[in-house]
Amino acid sequence: MSQLRTELAALLSELSRRAGSSSLDEDGNWRLVTRARDWNSTVANRAGGRPVLSSLLLNYFAADSGVTGAELSLASSVLGAQLRLIYVLLMSAAQCGQSVRDDWTAQLAPPAVVSWLEAAAAAASLLATGSSQTAEGKTSSYLTSVVLFFAVAKNGSHYSAAIARSDSLPTNLVTLLVPAIHQAAVVLRLPPERRSQWGWYTWHFAADMAGVLTLKVLAGALDAHLCPPAQPYDDGSGTGAVSSNAQRLLSTACHLMAHVPLDLAAKPPSFLGMMVRHFATMLGSACAHVCAASREPVQWHQRLAQQLVQVLPRLPATLQLLVEGGPLRNEAACVGALCSGWKQAIILLMALVWHPALASGPTVVSNWSELAAWCSACTALLRGRALTAALVGQYESQPAEQGALSNLEEMLRDSPCLIVGAVTSAEQHNLSGFRAPLPAPIETAAETALWDLHMALCRSSHQQPVGDVNRTWHLYLDSTNRTLLAAWRLHCCAQRDVSQPFGRHCAAMAAAHCQMLQAVVCDAGRVEAVLQKHLTQQSSMLCNLASAIAVCGAMCPAVLVLYPALVDLQHRALVVVGGKFSDKWIGMMLCIAQAAAASPHVTAHMLASGATETMLQQLESSGAQEAALLGAQDGVVARLLADAYQALVHAADDVLAAASGGSTAATSEELQAAQRSLKAMVSGLNGDLGVSAGDQASVSASAAKMLREEAQPAAGQLASALLLLWTGPEQRKQAALELAQASAARSCAYLSCSNVCGEGGAAAGQGVGNKRCSQCHTAYYCGTACSHADWRQGRHGRVCKALAGARQAAQQQ
Repeated sequence: MSQLRTELAALLSELSRRAGSSSLDEDGNWRLVTRARDWNSTVANRAGGRPVLSSLLLNYFAADSGVTGAELSLASSVLGAQLRLIYVLLMSAAQCGQSVRDDWTAQLAPPAVVSWLEAAAAAASLLATGSSQTAEGKTSSYLTSVVLFFAVAKNGSHYSAAIARSDSLPTNLVTLLVPAIHQAAVVLRLPPERRSQWGWYTWHFAADMAGVLTLKVLAGALDAHLCPPAQPYDDGSGTGAVSSNAQRLLSTACHLMAHVPLDLAAKPPSFLGMMVRHFATMLGSACAHVCAASREPVQWHQRLAQQLVQVLPRLPATLQLLVEGGPLRNEAACVGALCSGWKQAIILLMALVWHPALASGPTVVSNWSELAAWCSACTALLRGRALTAALVGQYESQPAEQGALSNLEEMLRDSPCLIVGAVTSAEQHNLSGFRAPLPAPIETAAETALWDLHMALCRSSHQQPVGDVNRTWHLYLDSTNRTLLAAWRLHCCAQRDVSQPFGRHCAAMAAAHCQMLQAVVCDAGRVEAVLQKHLTQQSSMLCNLASAIAVCGAMCPAVLVLYPALVDLQHRALVVVGGKFSDKWIGMMLCIAQAAAASPHVTAHMLASGATETMLQQLESSGAQEAALLGAQDGVVARLLADAYQALVHAADDVLAAASGGSTAATSEELQAAQRSLKAMVSGLNGDLGVSAGDQASVSASAAKMLREEAQPAAGQLASALLLLWTGPEQRKQAALELAQASAARSCAYLSCSNVCGEGGAAAGQGVGNKRCSQCHTAYYCGTACSHADWRQGRHGRVCKALAGARQAAQQQ
């Protein structure tokens, strides 16, 4: 036994030396842990395979005055050494059989160990405050928490009951750990070369602290820390606002979950599982507390929402760890922790966005940078839902885990609510009103985020059950329309003139959007259901639908040629919303008029369908009350429509010029006559609108009457003549090629691709593992299933050769 004491003293001496060092040497520390395990094995072997530690270990600690805190410099190293050793011993005991664990528990009796932990926590408190947050104090705080964690988590109720009866241990631990984990979140975001002075802070350290803070035996102490008894509700049910302590803990939980390294090939899966499990549990706990305390919306709601938005993009990556072959596939405890943590985060974000007291709607987005962050978060939620649905099937043999995944998947179904909330908030802040050109980095980030989100929404919409027209389906449809309209507003902000050329991504978004509408609304027989829903509920969704179709035509005119059913759907939507004058109605009118002014193709198709006639009738019938409500915007609509007629004249000029220059484009006397007639009308109309501009209350009705009675007949004739040229057989072939080129700009050209959770960006070549068509070398596909389906069911088989020719011609230029 004396030899064991000598070995123990040497081991404790080395442990003490390392406990007082601030250098970061995890490999060296791990070797020391191995040495301590070897010493423990020696003790067990000499006792016939059973640990005999009570007298040796507890007597050694009892003989040492280090835990009293009388001599801080000595106590720091001694306490650290003792804690490291007891950590190793408890961990070793947890890995033994049941009989060994029972014997160990009997020797290390809970009252004695808890009593010693109380003294250790008190000494650590003195170290953490009296020695100015030294490495020793931090290490002691950490190790005290680790011992408690293994004592409770690995030995269950043996220690929990004794800890629950303690007057000081839970409170002291929370007081120690909360500031420490805040600092850990800050330090771990620093580059490795800047962490040297905080060497005791590691991801393992932070995860252990998070695990202890979320133990049930500390729940009461943590609640007391997060809910100071000030500012009670009138009904006495709790605090009237979320405390600064709770806000800061939520911020820390978000930072840790957002930055925890998930690629730890050199570590065992249990190590990664422990970190992910503890951080997810702490995130869920903090979110649940804030959600329960947040009864009234205040100025920090937007700040809390932004913190959650920054962590949600991590959701798919953490769920990916659970799939077949993933590193955490066999770590069952991780499933429940991840599902619960993410679910609580989504519940809180929903509450912050759609708080009942926010009568005017959500106020969570105030600039394009924030909207881009929201788009990235919502894209992650859509991908997370697809992953969760797949995981539900993979966990059929594990009912508890499958149930947790099903609950998360159900919560993720409503994720489009957050998209609607973010875009609605952006509309309320009038983001499109910022006329100055946006900085290039902000424009690019918003453009990319909107494209990614729109693509995920289109693919998700294709996966909705056939014939299903419930709330979720309408939510996906409306959020997709709103996202496209946000991209249109970004174009309006970035360009001083809406007629400026659209980027390649705009054409790709328009192509995907119209394919989605054609497939899930028109071809699926849902048109009447969509219109009937809005007849009964008088919602704004049809305004968004009508606007989106016009915007698609401006971004990619080919869709109007290939999908005439959508032009008719737009007209019917306008008829349904007619007479319901509101800010949403005038917003729709303004958006459609802008799209028409940007593209003569939109104007021509709307004239032919009767949509323009409907718009003018509604503008003309708006009375004084509506004019006062809408202000000058309705006059702007009339002027934009006049600009659209002017653009139609210019389009006819181009056609006539091409014909006179020997082009194959046909011309006729009817086209020339219509062009001359409309040109004269528009010239006079612009003068009349300029005179009327001083009386904003009457400009809408008078301008609309002039447009409808004087200019529209000539515009209709010109539109009909142009459409004969724009929709002919050759032009339809050209439109099909343009649509195929727009589709080829996406990561997967197959418009019904179901790979919502595919990694990478939305643009061609950005999809992880995607490959180009071997024939045209233009279109990308995420797999052979999509390429074969697009060849047989889509349009690629008919345009592949044309795409190859266009690519070759572009290379020769």
